[in-house]
Amino acid sequence: FKLFLIAFCSALIFTPIVKKLALKFNFISFPKEDRWHRKPTAILGGVAIFLAVMLGLIPVLKSSDKQMFGFFIGSALMFTCGVTDDIKKLAPQVKILFQIIASCIVIYFGISIKINPMYLQRLPPSFAGVIDLLIIPFTIIWIIGITNAFNLLDNMDGLCAGIAGITSIMLFVSGLFTANVLISTVAVCLAGACFGFLPYNFNPAKIFMGDSGSMFLGFSLSLVALMGDSARAFSNLLVTLAVPAFILAVPIFDTTLVTFIRSLNGRSILKGGKDHTSHRLVSLGLSERKTVILLYLISILFGIIALAYSRLDVLVVSVLAVLILIILFFFGMFLSEVKTYKDSEIEAARRQKIDDGKVILNTFIFNKRKIAEVIID
Repeated sequence: FKLFLIAFCSALIFTPIVKKLALKFNFISFPKEDRWHRKPTAILGGVAIFLAVMLGLIPVLKSSDKQMFGFFIGSALMFTCGVTDDIKKLAPQVKILFQIIASCIVIYFGISIKINPMYLQRLPPSFAGVIDLLIIPFTIIWIIGITNAFNLLDNMDGLCAGIAGITSIMLFVSGLFTANVLISTVAVCLAGACFGFLPYNFNPAKIFMGDSGSMFLGFSLSLVALMGDSARAFSNLLVTLAVPAFILAVPIFDTTLVTFIRSLNGRSILKGGKDHTSHRLVSLGLSERKTVILLYLISILFGIIALAYSRLDVLVVSVLAVLILIILFFFGMFLSEVKTYKDSEIEAARRQKIDDGKVILNTFIFNKRKIAEVIID
């Protein structure tokens, strides 16, 4: 509770200060064609979040704690990348390079995907060796994927901060269930910082966190899910991998939906747009606040399922999880039908892909939604 309070109060105090400085030095996000907000708003709110988290963690930092030290270095590098992008706009390739370097740093300090040794012992030595080799690239993919998922999720007032706060709380409880002190410690500080920042960021937002906040939060949460020795607490390989994925379900779902639909329509995945889950829900008639709250509730639901894995029968929880995933799949298919761009824009993007010699799925497969429904049935 003490760590949460330090981070919460720090974010509550630092955010208005950062806002004043951002306005003074003209660090402002102006409305654009591919952005959702309608009025100029201060950015760099991520600075307040970062400082709040670090202040919360400093009292528990020990020189002998290798993973915590790696977390400080990696997250600081990612925060630096985000701040630079907010101020000078880095190319996507440069940001990916930063993410790869930061991922390698934290892996060096012992933060990586962990497989229960019981399962490795049951496998043939050659197969177990292959899994060991794959752990590092899969860890890098996981960290980069979650980092960019939260970066994409920062598309509506209060959405990224709220989901990050809920995710942190779920990871904190997961850490308590598995007696993982590292997860609980870092997660509670992240939760405090997010909820301290949220009053200034909830609709109507007075300040945006920017990439300095979304990339830092995404990177940090991807690490928290891997810190400590949590894999030993679960007896099932699938559960070991599924728990963090379920806790982070909303950003993963949104990123998957956006990536898939943009690929089909020939639009660049790296560009901003109004085609996220939140934007589609607003187009269906929900208000911005109700949309954000609905996504909060979905995040809580998946977090509860993830926590149930460590307390209830694995088979029962897995069946429930599969059913909810199927519902989520059809929910995604339904959202994909919502028009977010003009037909002329979509057609122009598709023609450009064809002219560039890139064959896209839309050119030779029709009724994709029906095909997917048949497969699910």
